[in-house]
Amino acid sequence: MDSKVLKKLNKSKKLVKKLAKNGNMVAEADEVKSTIKFQMQKLLCLAVAVGDVKMTDEELCTTST
Repeated sequence: MDSKVLKKLNKSKKLVKKLAKNGNMVAEADEVKSTIKFQMQKLLCLAVAVGDVKMTDEELCTTST
């Protein structure tokens, strides 16, 4: 980014968008509102080994409950 673009960044590190003289402010606001930022969330589950490959189904059931 060049220095002109960096000067347009506001405190929340977002580019400031200027409205045209004959622009529709409601449409511009709706466009900005519709921009969604997705973030990866931390997984809330843990993986735990409950048995071995050599164990039978009954042994696996008893160790997991």
